[in-house]
Amino acid sequence: MTTKNQTKSVSGTTAAPLVTEALLESIGVERVSEMSGIVEYRLKSNQLKILLGENHATPNVSTMILYRVGSRNEAVGYTGATHFLEHMMFKGTDKFDYVGRLKPLGGTFNATTSYDRTNYFAKVPTKGLPLVIEMEADRMRNLVLRKEHRDSEMTVVHNELDNGKNNPFSAVREQLMAVSLQQHPYHHPVIGYALDVENVPLERLQAFYHTFYYPNNATFMVCGDFNSAEALEQIAKFFGPLPMSPAPIPQVYTFEPAQEGLRRFEVSRVSAFPAFSLMGYRTPGAAHKDNLALAAISTILGSSNRPASRLYKAAIATGKAVEVFCMTNSLKDEGPFMIGGVLGRNGNYDDLEAILQAELKKFADEPVSAEELERTKAGNRKATDIGTDNAMSMLEMLCTAEVEDSWQRFFTYDNDFDALTAADIQRVARQYFHAKNLTVGRFIQEAPAAPEPEAAPATAGSDTTGGAPSSTDGAATEASDPATPEAASFKKRTTVKKLPNGMTVQILPMPLVKTAAVSLTVQAGNYLANPAKSLVPTLVAQLLDKGSKNASKEEAGQALEDMKSAIGFSNSNYSVAMNGKVVGKDLASYLTYLADMLRNPLFLEEELALVKEELHTGLAQQLDDNDAVANQKMAALLYSPDSPLYEKPYDQQLAELDTITVEDLRQYHNAHYSPKSTILTIAGDVDVDSVLQSVKLAFGSWKGEAARPIALPAALPRTEATRTVVRLENKESATIMIALPTTTRIGEQEHFVARIANAALGEDTIDSRLGRVIRKEKGLTYGVYSKFENPYFGGGAWVIELTTANEDVEEAIALVHEIVAKYAAEGISQAEFDESIDQAESRFTVALDGPSPVANTMNLYSFLGMGIGMMDELPKRYRKVTREEVNAFIRATFDLSKAATVIVGSI
Repeated sequence: MTTKNQTKSVSGTTAAPLVTEALLESIGVERVSEMSGIVEYRLKSNQLKILLGENHATPNVSTMILYRVGSRNEAVGYTGATHFLEHMMFKGTDKFDYVGRLKPLGGTFNATTSYDRTNYFAKVPTKGLPLVIEMEADRMRNLVLRKEHRDSEMTVVHNELDNGKNNPFSAVREQLMAVSLQQHPYHHPVIGYALDVENVPLERLQAFYHTFYYPNNATFMVCGDFNSAEALEQIAKFFGPLPMSPAPIPQVYTFEPAQEGLRRFEVSRVSAFPAFSLMGYRTPGAAHKDNLALAAISTILGSSNRPASRLYKAAIATGKAVEVFCMTNSLKDEGPFMIGGVLGRNGNYDDLEAILQAELKKFADEPVSAEELERTKAGNRKATDIGTDNAMSMLEMLCTAEVEDSWQRFFTYDNDFDALTAADIQRVARQYFHAKNLTVGRFIQEAPAAPEPEAAPATAGSDTTGGAPSSTDGAATEASDPATPEAASFKKRTTVKKLPNGMTVQILPMPLVKTAAVSLTVQAGNYLANPAKSLVPTLVAQLLDKGSKNASKEEAGQALEDMKSAIGFSNSNYSVAMNGKVVGKDLASYLTYLADMLRNPLFLEEELALVKEELHTGLAQQLDDNDAVANQKMAALLYSPDSPLYEKPYDQQLAELDTITVEDLRQYHNAHYSPKSTILTIAGDVDVDSVLQSVKLAFGSWKGEAARPIALPAALPRTEATRTVVRLENKESATIMIALPTTTRIGEQEHFVARIANAALGEDTIDSRLGRVIRKEKGLTYGVYSKFENPYFGGGAWVIELTTANEDVEEAIALVHEIVAKYAAEGISQAEFDESIDQAESRFTVALDGPSPVANTMNLYSFLGMGIGMMDELPKRYRKVTREEVNAFIRATFDLSKAATVIVGSI
């Protein structure tokens, strides 16, 4: 039976396409329901649920298959089995090498395991959809589960587990779940207990697979640029023959009894990670009607990123915390509503916890105002449009709703939320926010001993013969053949104007979307800093949104919250950037606030004090982070102090922080922020003439001089291999970085050669030379990558990064050297070369699936001097690369005999 709902569609999803009843009957599919452009079908043969949503805004298609199995379906002895099996699903079948087949398409893919579900997702050019359908069907029932796969993947999963344990917040959050929920299987971590992960037998994983991986326990979803009738034929062809489960899918019947009093715990470590409190109040499952009120409470409370919010005013503005946050329970069953904060240097646990509890108590004591509630409701609807502006985001939302209750809940949620009353919120606050329902966790920071790095020339033995890194071309990926003639040229579709004051404006209308993405870049950044006060550019960027001439921090914050948007600036080596998005009707107002912040910041003393405290805490946190310490040490080894790529030791940055004044910030801003060095790009739901008028009103009277040209000092010469070891306490795994300076620069032909040379070696942690040996064969790491860092103006570095268990460091390093040496000797094979070219061409189209990546890439390419036209030229540039050029580059560049190696961990 077909049912219809008139709820509005989101994200440009088209009206449900015509799929004839005759076709459905012929392929054994029934149409179940339709809502807002999403159509549910079901395979008659095995009850596979299918959700299809056509959206032809970009020539890509996204898929997701949801299995209703998560850590909730485990018990002690085989905790982590769901997640372990997720890893095994990428080992392939007798018919398909999943990773190898998707790679030439430029496809992106991954999977996640949570408490209630496991989902596998992919994004490919439209032509790749039939292959994805066939491979997902194949591995649903034909997965190869071999002992050698289990053994190698066990250490990979263990490394992932260790990486999580390194982070104190992850450890405290895991403990909060265990203390708050003592009988429900949410008690144990999704990734499992270490001993279970190490010892789970292959037979247990096989039993798990043969219990839950069936069509009648799955939902297959497709969204994007495809034809529904053709997709259904493919789905019926490959999924249709699969059997239903031979027995009913096991259901979880354990429920958590009522909590009978306040619970407390502490996690204490020798660590530089800042102290924090995390509290959890037991609340019902996500589909329960009371979660509407809890979501409203969470929105009104806000966070440290929202200056007009209650939590910001109560905890950040008063100096009681440097970060505050809250999050609702998103689990199927009962779980904690979490609220917490990070203490500043002079913070106090009791004070912060009292403030957080007092803010929650206000909801029980005082009804929220009508104005506050209406703003929250309006913002919720805008958040729906902003949060689903590409196909994969839409699938994520549908997946969440499907797990919680049903996919239709995503489309009915806004109407249900609009029905909330102040009385509903007050009742819910009284029901759940009380001491008997509360668990409080604290992270206690024990002072670490000062790290003592040891640097020395590498021994002969050292030279024995990855969430993937960002693309070395600056954009998320690279270009493939466009799907339609009108999509052939980004340059031709973009209006570019230079205002009289020198500011560059680029506008690209995109049909079938409901948001506008805004990307702004100012040529400023670390290269302009006074070395004695190197943090000034960072502080200037962080204070731009903390009060300006025409709007206070609170006024701007409230206006942006009403838009359900944000404006935040980030400083980097060569620029200050702002990337945001907003619904189209709010764009003019958004640009007004953006211009005022950029042009007229106040740089108030009290705001500088708050930001200094936040930055101090952030820098202190970096001292406890393996990756951050490794990056800092490597930058100091490769670059001289006068290079913008150099990074001071964190203790020196902390000492410098207190010397910086408001006057330093004002002088820097006046000298270096200018329309002549600014590029503004807007893409999405826009009218060119209207946007130009808004930009001229907001930015037209801005004056300033051109930025100082970027001149990058050469990297330090390297004459021998060096090895630097930094010990941090309480780290279950170590980070290894191996690097060499390079001169390759994005946009130049050598960079296209370099990209292909690196791709086969280490661009992918699973299907590359490094990944196939160190991860797949040896199981020593969760992620190993090689990449070109900072290729924007030359003088960057070629870097190999991986994590591994502390005891496996030497073996991992030896393998890296062996693999790189073999690659340099052999060169790239013809098959590797062809595959890398295909992948590099295709990735661009796959990535540009919404206004934000389009605007960000346009802005970056223009800032780097390549222009928007480079987005059209990329395929040709890659096709000019020859295998001989690549092999010459490999021989000249990939030589680790003079590399710098940094190791950070408890070693």
